[in-house]
Parts: sequence; C-alpha cells; structure tokens
Amino acid sequence: MTKTAGLIVAAGMSTRMRQFKPLMEIGQATVISRLVATFEQSGVDPIVIVTGHEAKRLEDHLKKTDVICLRNEDYRTTEMIDSVKIGLAWLSGQCDRVLFSPADVPLFTKSTVDQLMTDEHPIVIPAYKGQEGHPLLLAASLIPAILADGGEGGLRGIIGRLDVPPHVIDTHDRGTQLDADTPDDFALLLDHHDRQLLRPQVRITLAKSKPFFGQTSWRLLSLIGTTGAVAEACARMHISYSKGWQLIRTMEDELGTLLIDRRQGGKTGGSSSLTPEGETLVSRYEALSTRARLAVEQLFDEIFEATDD
Repeated sequence: MTKTAGLIVAAGMSTRMRQFKPLMEIGQATVISRLVATFEQSGVDPIVIVTGHEAKRLEDHLKKTDVICLRNEDYRTTEMIDSVKIGLAWLSGQCDRVLFSPADVPLFTKSTVDQLMTDEHPIVIPAYKGQEGHPLLLAASLIPAILADGGEGGLRGIIGRLDVPPHVIDTHDRGTQLDADTPDDFALLLDHHDRQLLRPQVRITLAKSKPFFGQTSWRLLSLIGTTGAVAEACARMHISYSKGWQLIRTMEDELGTLLIDRRQGGKTGGSSSLTPEGETLVSRYEALSTRARLAVEQLFDEIFEATDD
C-alpha cells in the first residue's frame, strides 16, 4: 500500500495579521486543528508540522494529537521553503508521497485530499476555477532534487525547474484557495467544512493481561526505528524520556520479548534500534489500524450517510 505523509509548515511570524494564524479559531476549531483533522480523515500518516514562531505554544496545542513537530530554529531569517526542506529531509525514506500545505490554508476538504491521493502523477496540484491551490502532492522520489535546489521562487519555483511536469486537477473546492489572510471569506465555507469533519476516530489498543500497545506506543517504536535514539523519538513526541522507557518496558513485559536493541555509546553516545520482533509489531499494528479505519469508515458512511459533496 502506498504510504502518504503530510507536511504542514507553521513556522512563519504572521506579520500581516495581529493573530498567530495557525491558532486562529474558525468556528469551533483552530486553523491547524482543521488541517490535521482533514489529513487524518484520509489516512495521511505521519503528519509532520514544522514550527518556528510561537513554537512551544503551537506544540502544546497539538500535544493530544498524533503529529510530529520539527522546529525551524532560524525562522526569523529564513523563508517558507527552508521549513519545507526541514520537513522533507526528515520524511525522506519514510513514505512514498508527501502532501504539503502551509498552515494557513485550512478549508480544503477530505474529498479533495482523496482525489489527489488517487492520482498517480509525481506532482499533483488542485485547482479551483483555473487557479492552483493547496495541498500539493509530491512523490518522495523528488525529495533529493527539491533539497538540492537553491529554493528561488519557493516550492513552486523549484517545481518549475524539475524535469517533471505537474499534473493539475480541477476540483469544486474553493477551500484550496482561501487562506487565513481572508478570514471574512471563511464563513462561506465553514458550515460545509464542519459537516465533513464529522468522522469516526479509530484507535486500536492491544491487550494481554492489561492494555499495553496503542497509537502512542506504535508511534514511539516507529520513531525509534527512524531516529535510532529513544531520546530523540521522545522529543519528537513531546513526552519525557522516562515516560518513553516506561512505555517500552510495559510492551516488553507483556509480550515477553525485547523490542528495542540497546547499545551503549562511546564518544557519540548510545543508540537504539528495533529488534526483528519490534519491527514486526510495528508493521502488523499499522496494517491492523489501517484496515480497521477503512472498515469503520465504510460502516460510518452506511449508517450516518455522511458525505462532503
């Protein structure tokens, strides 16, 4: 199954508005929460958010979600494309495709995301009445070329220099165009977007003598496999190092096997990796969660007759 990650850039300083745009409330949800929810509805995972300005405030707001936060520490002196590159560099090797959106375009719908994800072109851009918008879908194979480019003209400038023509698809989604600089226009789409946000949330928990493995544990193991370090994995999840090891010990005690291969470090410090049993657990849990989500969504549509058309 093709794995699609999400990348949301929220590092800017919102100089044109008095409010911090990602945390502006639109209806009953913030801008950033709407973006995350829409990606989650379509099974986009992992979802990476690059923070900068007001980083701690934004990360605290997202603590109860399953997103991964990266920081652009130089956000004051860099452009959006630099934050995009931070996210893409981290995602390289972890997915097949990346859905990208800035944090201030919150009202495109799940149906638009689904339409993009069913398209097999390496670059897919949604358009509304001939005007291109967000999110963009990029094949992960393009990440090295994007990272190597100087960045003039931002991401769209880089796309124009790639030897891969973008595929533009027509949508009926005005939300691909509206950003937080035009909040008065949001009211036109808010009811529609609120209706399509109604969704089931499926969280699988494995239990033996007690519940021991759920979404948080799965994400922790996945990040240890990616980063090679328990400390960094915990930092990405904004949980303490001690809590991370507590989760690991609970998993291992319940399963009666080691999931993490611990290596004591020398000059470069210690490192950790997943054992074969850990890798198997991660892949099986991911497969179970994906199939459960799809099955529940089908039941939801049948029972609630939910639609965003």
